[in-house]
Amino acid sequence: MSSPLLTTRQVAEQLGLSPATVLRRWRAGDLPGFRLASNCLRFDANELEAWLEQRHKGEAT
Repeated sequence: MSSPLLTTRQVAEQLGLSPATVLRRWRAGDLPGFRLASNCLRFDANELEAWLEQRHKGEAT
């Protein structure tokens, strides 16, 4: 079963960032996401969770 797709605003709220920061981090390749159309960016909830876990583990070492 596929995970829900999140909007930039939803990711920003979840991470405590501004939508502009989420876009900037995605463009830099720091956040996993993809374009559905030229102006439609989405983030897979499972990929985002895995990314967060990876970053959390990296800080613990």
